[in-house]
Amino acid sequence: MSKPMAPDLTAGPIFALNELGVRTPWRGTGAARRIHEGLAGNRPEERITLMVNPAASDGKVLALYESWGYAAVNEVQPKPGRTAARGNDPEVRGLNIQAGPGSSVGPACPS
Repeated sequence: MSKPMAPDLTAGPIFALNELGVRTPWRGTGAARRIHEGLAGNRPEERITLMVNPAASDGKVLALYESWGYAAVNEVQPKPGRTAARGNDPEVRGLNIQAGPGSSVGPACPS
Protein backbone atom coordinates (compact mmCIF):
# COMPACT_ATOMS: atom_id res chain seq x y z
CA MET A 1 0.00 0.00 0.00
CA SER A 2 1.22 3.50 -0.70
CA LYS A 3 0.03 4.75 2.71
CA PRO A 4 -1.07 3.16 6.00
CA MET A 5 -4.70 2.05 6.14
CA ALA A 6 -6.97 3.89 8.56
CA PRO A 7 -7.66 1.73 11.64
CA ASP A 8 -11.44 2.05 11.23
CA LEU A 9 -11.15 0.49 7.75
CA THR A 10 -9.33 -2.58 9.02
CA ALA A 11 -11.15 -3.12 12.34
CA GLY A 12 -13.85 -5.72 12.61
CA PRO A 13 -14.99 -8.31 10.10
CA ILE A 14 -14.87 -7.30 6.44
CA PHE A 15 -16.32 -9.22 3.49
CA ALA A 16 -13.70 -9.45 0.74
CA LEU A 17 -14.83 -9.97 -2.83
CA ASN A 18 -12.00 -11.65 -4.70
CA GLU A 19 -13.14 -11.56 -8.31
CA LEU A 20 -16.34 -11.00 -10.23
CA GLY A 21 -16.72 -11.32 -13.94
CA VAL A 22 -19.38 -12.13 -16.48
CA ARG A 23 -18.95 -13.50 -19.96
CA THR A 24 -19.33 -11.16 -22.91
CA PRO A 25 -22.94 -12.05 -23.84
CA TRP A 26 -24.14 -11.03 -20.34
CA ARG A 27 -22.19 -7.78 -20.04
CA GLY A 28 -24.38 -4.72 -19.87
CA THR A 29 -27.41 -6.76 -18.81
CA GLY A 30 -27.14 -6.13 -15.08
CA ALA A 31 -25.99 -9.71 -14.41
CA ALA A 32 -22.80 -8.61 -12.61
CA ARG A 33 -24.80 -6.23 -10.45
CA ARG A 34 -27.30 -8.92 -9.48
CA ILE A 35 -24.53 -11.39 -8.64
CA HIS A 36 -22.69 -8.74 -6.62
CA GLU A 37 -25.75 -7.70 -4.64
CA GLY A 38 -26.67 -11.36 -4.08
CA LEU A 39 -23.25 -11.90 -2.50
CA ALA A 40 -23.14 -8.58 -0.61
CA GLY A 41 -26.72 -8.31 0.59
CA ASN A 42 -27.77 -9.21 4.13
CA ARG A 43 -24.22 -9.86 5.35
CA PRO A 44 -23.24 -9.35 8.99
CA GLU A 45 -20.03 -7.48 8.12
CA GLU A 46 -20.04 -3.68 8.10
CA ARG A 47 -17.90 -3.31 4.98
CA ILE A 48 -17.07 -5.05 1.74
CA THR A 49 -13.73 -4.63 0.03
CA LEU A 50 -12.31 -5.49 -3.36
CA MET A 51 -9.25 -4.72 -5.42
CA VAL A 52 -9.61 -3.06 -8.80
CA ASN A 53 -7.13 -2.13 -11.49
CA PRO A 54 -7.92 1.54 -12.15
CA ALA A 55 -6.79 1.17 -15.77
CA ALA A 56 -8.91 -1.91 -16.56
CA SER A 57 -11.11 -1.34 -19.60
CA ASP A 58 -9.96 2.29 -19.74
CA GLY A 59 -11.31 2.96 -16.24
CA LYS A 60 -14.77 1.52 -16.92
CA VAL A 61 -14.41 -1.17 -14.25
CA LEU A 62 -13.42 1.39 -11.62
CA ALA A 63 -16.32 3.65 -12.62
CA LEU A 64 -18.71 0.71 -12.39
CA TYR A 65 -17.65 -0.18 -8.84
CA GLU A 66 -17.78 3.46 -7.78
CA SER A 67 -21.33 3.70 -9.17
CA TRP A 68 -22.14 0.77 -6.86
CA GLY A 69 -20.99 2.80 -3.84
CA TYR A 70 -17.31 1.83 -3.57
CA ALA A 71 -14.64 4.41 -2.79
CA ALA A 72 -10.88 4.19 -3.21
CA VAL A 73 -9.05 3.94 0.10
CA ASN A 74 -5.43 3.44 -1.00
CA GLU A 75 -3.12 2.66 -3.90
CA VAL A 76 -0.86 -0.30 -4.54
CA GLN A 77 2.48 0.65 -6.07
CA PRO A 78 4.92 -1.66 -7.87
CA LYS A 79 7.71 -3.10 -5.75
CA PRO A 80 10.79 -0.86 -5.56
CA GLY A 81 13.05 -1.34 -8.56
CA ARG A 82 10.26 -2.64 -10.80
CA THR A 83 8.90 -0.66 -13.71
CA ALA A 84 5.60 -2.53 -13.96
CA ALA A 85 2.39 -0.55 -14.10
CA ARG A 86 0.43 0.01 -10.92
CA GLY A 87 -1.50 -2.96 -9.64
CA ASN A 88 -4.98 -3.27 -8.24
CA ASP A 89 -6.10 -0.63 -5.76
CA PRO A 90 -8.35 -1.35 -2.78
CA GLU A 91 -11.94 -0.07 -2.81
CA VAL A 92 -14.33 -0.23 0.15
CA ARG A 93 -18.10 0.04 0.45
CA GLY A 94 -20.13 0.07 3.62
CA LEU A 95 -22.77 -2.60 3.48
CA ASN A 96 -25.36 -0.19 4.83
CA ILE A 97 -24.71 2.32 2.00
CA GLN A 98 -27.33 2.64 -0.72
CA ALA A 99 -26.31 1.26 -4.09
CA GLY A 100 -25.27 3.88 -6.64
CA PRO A 101 -27.47 6.27 -8.64
CA GLY A 102 -29.92 4.67 -11.02
CA SER A 103 -29.86 1.42 -9.10
CA SER A 104 -32.83 -0.86 -9.39
CA VAL A 105 -31.43 -3.09 -6.67
CA GLY A 106 -32.00 -0.84 -3.67
CA PRO A 107 -29.82 -0.97 -0.54
CA ALA A 108 -26.94 -3.40 -0.48
CA CYS A 109 -28.12 -4.61 2.89
CA PRO A 110 -31.82 -3.87 3.41
CA SER A 111 -32.87 -2.95 6.92
